Amino acid sequence: MVDSLGIIEAELTRAREAHNEALAALQRNGAPIYADAIMREKQTAARQQLTAALDRLYARAAAIHDAAEATAAAGREDPYSWLTDEELHRAALLRPFVAEDAAAAGGAAELALLANRVMAGKRKPSRPLAWLLMRAAATAEGVPSSAMRAFEAAAMPEAIGAAAATAEAAERLASAIDRARPEWTEKVMGNIVGRQNYSHTGQPV
Repeated sequence: MVDSLGIIEAELTRAREAHNEALAALQRNGAPIYADAIMREKQTAARQQLTAALDRLYARAAAIHDAAEATAAAGREDPYSWLTDEELHRAALLRPFVAEDAAAAGGAAELALLANRVMAGKRKPSRPLAWLLMRAAATAEGVPSSAMRAFEAAAMPEAIGAAAATAEAAERLASAIDRARPEWTEKVMGNIVGRQNYSHTGQPV
């Protein structure tokens, strides 16, 4: 079966639920059902099981990220291959008008404003036009990098854009996996309440 971010995310949810259920089984009516030494042993075992599951999920998310990022990076290396012959011809016809309009409207400021509209979905330039705007943003002084990325996303082929989106989604999922670790909870709770001590499960003691 082909792995996917959706499968990993579902398994992350199940791993967290299984960990919570394992901890809940150690108590009855809010009180521990085992002696302290046994409780610590079972809490540690539950934590280790969760950590092992999260390590496996993280590795799978990282593998998807690395493959997608490599695909996106390879595609970005040759932007001249993004357009078909017909689109290149269209870009050649549009080029003087784009350059004239950008210069008349203030150059960098106009490009940044247009990029914001593209990012907000209020403007959807054709791929040849986006390709020209991307090149203009790359050479104009004072254009923010976000504008360059907006035009790049609008100009690149769908497969490259999908790979870039997958890499970003995989990075977010990897971050979510890290936040599911008990030590992350312990660190956050420690920052909130200061010196209070926490158990193996991240619960205050």
